[in-house]
Amino acid sequence: MIDENEDVDIWKGDLLGRKDEAIYLQRYIENAFSMDKAHETSLVLNINSEWGSGKTWFLERFSKELKKNHPVIYFDAWANDFTKDALMSFVSTVCNDIERQFEQELNIKSSVSKLKETAYKFIKPSLPVLLSALVKHYVGLNVIQEDEASAIECEWNPESVSSIQDVASSFTSIAASAAIESFHEEKGSIENFRKTLGALIEYLKNEKSASYLPMCIFVDELDRCRPTYAIELLESIKHLFNIPGIFFVIASDTKQLSHSIKVVYGQNFNATAYLKRFFYSEYMLNVPEYKNMAEHLFLGFNYGSKLFLPSSFNSSLDGAPGLFSKVAEFFQLTVREQEQAFSVLKNCVLVTDTPELHATFIMFLVCLKLKHEDFYGALVANPQNNVYDKYIHKGIDEGYFTDVKMENYLYGGGHGKLDKSLSIFAVFRHYISILRVDIEGIRVNYNGSYYLYQEEIANKLLESTHVIPPGVRTTKHNLNSYFLLLNQAGRIIV
Repeated sequence: MIDENEDVDIWKGDLLGRKDEAIYLQRYIENAFSMDKAHETSLVLNINSEWGSGKTWFLERFSKELKKNHPVIYFDAWANDFTKDALMSFVSTVCNDIERQFEQELNIKSSVSKLKETAYKFIKPSLPVLLSALVKHYVGLNVIQEDEASAIECEWNPESVSSIQDVASSFTSIAASAAIESFHEEKGSIENFRKTLGALIEYLKNEKSASYLPMCIFVDELDRCRPTYAIELLESIKHLFNIPGIFFVIASDTKQLSHSIKVVYGQNFNATAYLKRFFYSEYMLNVPEYKNMAEHLFLGFNYGSKLFLPSSFNSSLDGAPGLFSKVAEFFQLTVREQEQAFSVLKNCVLVTDTPELHATFIMFLVCLKLKHEDFYGALVANPQNNVYDKYIHKGIDEGYFTDVKMENYLYGGGHGKLDKSLSIFAVFRHYISILRVDIEGIRVNYNGSYYLYQEEIANKLLESTHVIPPGVRTTKHNLNSYFLLLNQAGRIIV
């Protein structure tokens, strides 16, 4: 979470245009609250974007932007998932955040105190109290604090119990009495909580001005929580905080959240319809272009000549960042996965003792290991096996990979013709074929036309043998060492 007191541009480093999206959504939230009077309740906006797309980065800054003109509460659902009671952690965060934002205003502090008081009455779990009372009656031990145990008052003498039927009857009597009392108490406390919160919203409207509303409550990482926790939190927001003057902004991967809900209610449950009950509207974060993301990642990284790619690629790719964007697109990496892949790639460049790394080969290996570690392992174990080749083609056919094309020149029978249909995977597959031969076998006699990049790669690999120390003879290239390099570089966490 960014520091609220830090006097800096909160959108610094925003190379993906997220600030523009925040301005758009702020206008939407304010106008929906002031103009859409058909919904005299709280409103809920779902920021729907897949895991790793940068939702948290966006929400943290968007919430701080809104805080300039509105009261804002930020709740990290996943960080509080360790608690057994979703409602307790959520209400506690709401009360504490309001109290902190208005610590100088006595009227608001008084309202928050009342909120906490009423919330405690319906949050306090009744089942442990009931069980404790039963244990106390049977064995004479009080397992919870006296003030909680006194919530259940009953007259009963264990010595008068003469049969199992009597025991069962006594259990039922105590449980029914406690449940009825607890129900009425909880129902009244919930209404008091809603009234108190409504009064606080009305006070802000009168004292601060109507434009100071709505109060914006952000809920982040909901899709990463336990299914029961996520459902309880949504139900609480729907029923407990359904008050005019509050606007919820919930970030989730809605598809993943739907899967979590089905874990609880069954695979045939219509989770999509269920979620629509809670969301007033939905917004999809813009997915940044791979090219823009790559330029952002490589910014400031002076890799120099450490990454080799054939010169015939450069005219269409604009160097290593362009190649990285192509490989990332092939694997359909999310924003977070692109960051992870680049971090490992950078580590490889920083720790290698070779003058140059073949960029296409190392980038492809990094992404293959990140996204499909099983097949990466199969490749490491046996480069001679073509199972990975079949897997990639199957993935392209089924949409798991994008068949990204590149430009290169055809030679031989092609007579220097520019070809725009070269697959990025074909380049990687060419490197794999080289793994099976020694230096003398790299340059092959192509029948018909061949690509210029193949000639450039062969020349570079043959050139690399010149850096071998004098007196050491080898006919092997160093491509096999990339697996060890990647394994070592992947252990460095940045």
